[in-house]
Amino acid sequence: MKRKVLAMLVPALLVAGAANAAEIYNKDGNKVDFYGKMVGERIWSNTDDNNSENEDTSYARFGVKGETQITSELTGFGQFEYNLDASKPEGSNQEKTRLTFAGLKYNELGSFDYGRNYGVAYDAAAYTDMLVEWGGDSWASADNFMNGRTNGVATYRNSDFFGLVDGLNFAVQYQGKNSNRGVTKQNGDGYALSVDYNIEGFGFVGAYSKSDRTNEQAGDGYGDNAEVWSLAAKYDANNSMQQ
Repeated sequence: MKRKVLAMLVPALLVAGAANAAEIYNKDGNKVDFYGKMVGERIWSNTDDNNSENEDTSYARFGVKGETQITSELTGFGQFEYNLDASKPEGSNQEKTRLTFAGLKYNELGSFDYGRNYGVAYDAAAYTDMLVEWGGDSWASADNFMNGRTNGVATYRNSDFFGLVDGLNFAVQYQGKNSNRGVTKQNGDGYALSVDYNIEGFGFVGAYSKSDRTNEQAGDGYGDNAEVWSLAAKYDANNSMQQ
């Protein structure tokens, strides 16, 4: 639901937890990390209709990351992340899988993975997704083509441009059609790419994605394709001093 919020929007967040990680296994080139957080959160807000909201949005989130050294140059990796909604009654089935993917990385040649992962268009949106609540909410959302977490994406990423240029990274992604769901969560075949460059605390990123819309989606009169262009920039003073 879209909301036009007045100047006084009070994110009174009672956060009782921060993300924590623990290494649970590391031996013979095999490594497994467990991470998670529990958040007690309540939000009070006031909309343009002078309707106040008082809402419990507590949740718990946990995940597992793993990697295995196949050869001296080839590494296998994977990640699983799950979210539990603590604001709903028992039996309401509000749990959701946020991430599930696996892939291979070969030194400077880059990595390739497949599964439920972040769309490459999110590389730019991630620059503003830093707040406890309501961060990166302009156009990035889950299961909205390749703008956030989404299903069926094959992703290639390369860091430092094959080891030749420090801080220059790029990614290419393909998403297969997902039509067996509600129309707002559907997508046709699509592709995306992003390029980012980081130097002395400054970061710049550009991302582009284009997806076919399904027949059901095209029926709303908004065209046959969904397309995103996005640019973002940031400055990290701490990172600059470390360099």
